[in-house]
Amino acid sequence: QRYEGAAAEQRQRTAAAVRSAGADHLVLRSDRDWLLDVVRFVVSRRERVHARRAGWGAR
Repeated sequence: QRYEGAAAEQRQRTAAAVRSAGADHLVLRSDRDWLLDVVRFVVSRRERVHARRAGWGAR
């Protein structure tokens, strides 16, 4: 349980650091189809970028 808590805390710190840098954060796992996760991430990011360019993000 101690290891689980330390690992969760490290993941939270990493995610916070990535967000504070303004970067997108993709978490991959080896127990699932990570290729599908990458595709979803790229599609989602493209949609966000296009929405910002179209003025959707300026609220």
